[in-house]
Amino acid sequence: MVLSGVRGEKQGFLDFLKGISPKKISVLLHEGADPDAVCSGFAISYLVSKLYGAEATLMAPDGISSSARSFLSELGISVESPNLEGCDLIIVVDTSSLSMLGEAAKLLLDSKVPIVQIDHHSPSPSMESIASFRLLDEESPSTTELVYSLFKISEVQISEKLAQVFVFGIVAESGNLSRLRNSSLYSLCELLQRGGDVEAALNGLKKEMPLDERIARLKSAQRILLKRVGDILIAISHVGSYHSSAARSLLVLGADLAATVAKNKDGLKIAVRASENYISRTGLHVGRDICLPLGKLLGGEGSGHRTVGGIRASCSFSHARSALLSFLEERSNLQDTGE
Repeated sequence: MVLSGVRGEKQGFLDFLKGISPKKISVLLHEGADPDAVCSGFAISYLVSKLYGAEATLMAPDGISSSARSFLSELGISVESPNLEGCDLIIVVDTSSLSMLGEAAKLLLDSKVPIVQIDHHSPSPSMESIASFRLLDEESPSTTELVYSLFKISEVQISEKLAQVFVFGIVAESGNLSRLRNSSLYSLCELLQRGGDVEAALNGLKKEMPLDERIARLKSAQRILLKRVGDILIAISHVGSYHSSAARSLLVLGADLAATVAKNKDGLKIAVRASENYISRTGLHVGRDICLPLGKLLGGEGSGHRTVGGIRASCSFSHARSALLSFLEERSNLQDTGE
């Protein structure tokens, strides 16, 4: 069951929880959970604990991102390693595919309790077969805001601390307000009235870029495979780490579409980033039209948002690079004018 968007569907989600009346809940985040995942996970834990008196535990395989870690201690949020024993409900948050869960995916597949998925990415088939209930909204700017909308139709009051958690999630997912949508601004105004502080969130998310990340960005620039399709520039590169940051940096350098590949113990991770110019010219959705089919082509899974996406692949680096180049060139839907 995939529900997205309107009030009745969100009310259906609350009714689903009421039918289970859970007492012990595992809230599962993706590998290297970012602020949107951590904040939405904490908020849904708060909601179910207030509604049903349930014990809710926030869990993430392989830890959390440095950006999320920067404010966890300040807000008193703890995240544990996945352990699904004894729970009567699992809520998977801000996670579109099983491949994003790493070793925790097997725990999820072996579980016999109901599984709920709450997410704002383009959906992946791997979660569809195991989820008892899916609340998906690709139009929501963040999973944090999707969970915030559940509070607005429930009777659970938002505390000052929770308001700040929502603010952190929204600010971070909007690129520290650089990609802020009107709906997000409206939500932030509401949360400010409940004790949220945007300035504190911005200060909390500020961090000096680590040396290793700066090196990864520079190496990705050195290794660019550049393709010109009409007047659109496609850049493909590879790095050992910080592949998402490297992809963002290639857009800053001038690429319209960037993909960076990194190896890990399970295969390849690919970050895809597109400029607004690229999206407006091609009409493509990075998650749905690029990452989802490319993930299948490369023996893995892919998903994402309108301008941001990711792929987990099980193939060689050389095959991934050549497949990326030919696929992205074809999808860009403009006549090639040479390199």
